[in-house]
Amino acid sequence: MDAIYTQVVESIYSRAIAHDKPRFLVAIAGAPGSGKTTLAKALTERLNAMPANIRRHHTVCIPMDGFHLTRAELDQLPNREEAYIRRGAPWTFDVAGFINFVQKLRKWAETSPSHNQTTTTPSFSSDILYAPSFDHEKKDPVPDGISIPPDTSIVILEGNYLLLDEPQWRDVASLVDYRVFVEADLQVARERVAKRHVQAGIEPTLEDGYRRVDQNDFLNGQTISEKRLAADLVINDTLKIANMVLAQPENKHVMQMFSLKGKVAIVTGGTRGIGLEITNGLAEAGADVAIIYNSSSTASSTAASIAKAHNVRVAAYQANVGDQKEIEAAVQKIVSDFGKLDVMVANSGIATAVAAEDYTTEQWQQIMNVNLDGAFYTAQAAARVFKAQGSGNIVFTASVSAALVNVPQKQAAYNASKAGVVQLAKCLSVEWVDFCRVNCISPGFVATEILDHHPPELREKWLSMIPARRMAGTYELKGAYVFCASDASSYMTGANLVIDGGYTLP
Repeated sequence: MDAIYTQVVESIYSRAIAHDKPRFLVAIAGAPGSGKTTLAKALTERLNAMPANIRRHHTVCIPMDGFHLTRAELDQLPNREEAYIRRGAPWTFDVAGFINFVQKLRKWAETSPSHNQTTTTPSFSSDILYAPSFDHEKKDPVPDGISIPPDTSIVILEGNYLLLDEPQWRDVASLVDYRVFVEADLQVARERVAKRHVQAGIEPTLEDGYRRVDQNDFLNGQTISEKRLAADLVINDTLKIANMVLAQPENKHVMQMFSLKGKVAIVTGGTRGIGLEITNGLAEAGADVAIIYNSSSTASSTAASIAKAHNVRVAAYQANVGDQKEIEAAVQKIVSDFGKLDVMVANSGIATAVAAEDYTTEQWQQIMNVNLDGAFYTAQAAARVFKAQGSGNIVFTASVSAALVNVPQKQAAYNASKAGVVQLAKCLSVEWVDFCRVNCISPGFVATEILDHHPPELREKWLSMIPARRMAGTYELKGAYVFCASDASSYMTGANLVIDGGYTLP
């Protein structure tokens, strides 16, 4: 359950950080007995308990219980007796008052700045909002029982009917930024609520508890289930997320879908060549980035330069991706330093040109150890984090050499290793679908320092086989990595993007 809470917290937090309004409004709905109240309280506590170096917000939870009609108002209804029996049904709430409150909350959220986006120092207005609470002993609302302080950046509304497709109630969905529905097996919920009535002393026996539920709560649950509006996130009643990693995200402006603001990414081999441009691209999109390198005298200065250029956090960590324990330790250190991990780019790779009959055991194993074993160890270390927190994203760098045999160079080991990476990505995308997306990018010929060492006639041979008649600049690949790392590719997993100027087409 802790992993599920962590997953939902990350979902809310990442969206709040990337949100284009000062405050972020969340609605959590579900039938009686679904666990929505427990979920809302747990999320509020966890959001407020995030480390100070990560958290830039205060979260308040507002149950809709405070908008029950008062007993005095129920007494004035023509069906007074039924109203008391059915208290908790949609028509026993002050729905107009609740909608008016949410409208006021929406206006407050958009006009009261929560913090200056260019600094980490909050700058709040002095406005305080109040919401009614509910006194369960007196069984009546308490005006202004809940205060919403000016440093609030996330407001969680919780209640049965926040996603109900009925007049007035349906307005709530359009006024909030993120909609969560806790889906319950109504028979299981019925049993939970009946036991709750007995434990609370509302009914003397379990039989009486079931009678009370069947007269009211169960009927309300049926209405909620039958008339539910679309949710951004659906969780079942055992608090297992229904395919959250591939859950439909908020329909944002297309450029916002590419934003990585608030995300933490790791790039292996991120100090030079393609890896350097991946690091730049993720940083340009707003991500904090950790670079893992094996040998580089400029890794720290490169990280500092990128951090300064894009106003994000970038740091370098040394590790050998081919050493399972070493890469695991590096990833855990990064998670400890940055507070979390959202994206892993397994980019490290090496190449040699050796005739197949001449490979030594050491030459073959060196290629496999870095390109294939290292890719797996890197993904494995990230997946352990993603599984614990419930979400994540892995992007492998493979090669067009996975799909064809490059000529005239002889590189059987390299080609085989990259074919392994493509298939590995497909396998992991299925096996890990519950907690992360996995995709692959296969570049063609890219103008890196490695290719500069080849004879001109060999380069001309390669160019003659590329319809584009040129090699890619390293910077031409960074957009694809940002795409794979962001919500812009939210429905994509197990894919292999080939970026080769048409090289594999003829």
